[in-house]
Amino acid sequence: MQIDESEVKELLDKAMQSVRIADHMIVMTYQTVQDPKLLLAVVKRLQSAVLLAIKSAVKHERLWKRIPPTLDTEESLTRVFTEKIAKRYNVKPELLRIIRELSEIVQFHKSSPIEFSRHGKFVIATNDYKLRTLTKDHVKQLVIKTRALIQSIEKGIQASTPVFESV
Repeated sequence: MQIDESEVKELLDKAMQSVRIADHMIVMTYQTVQDPKLLLAVVKRLQSAVLLAIKSAVKHERLWKRIPPTLDTEESLTRVFTEKIAKRYNVKPELLRIIRELSEIVQFHKSSPIEFSRHGKFVIATNDYKLRTLTKDHVKQLVIKTRALIQSIEKGIQASTPVFESV
């Protein structure tokens, strides 16, 4: 399969669009609806945005043959990005933690049989009563950090793209 820069740009644009939607959901929609279940929907949207941005970075690096071909799974893309690409793109370690945190929240939710809303918080619980709580403020911080991560990836792609001068 042939990769080109337009595909990389398209993936980045989709990632930023997902972050804008997540931001709107937490700032505007949540204010109106006041349903804590919306917090989980925002987290899932953010995870999707991060995966799109990571995929764009991996495809960009693959296009310029800086990395070998990789599987197109979430785990594989994330591993390649964190181990081989993030340092080249100068992505800060605290932004890399967002990737893991979003993934953990979504996986925790998938594996938990119990979820409920309590005092404006969304609580996810396992059978052995391990809890994960989402609050509006925490999710807002995730939106901010996810936007910063995607912007960092975008800058890294721009900085690592060779510029050819026309003669």
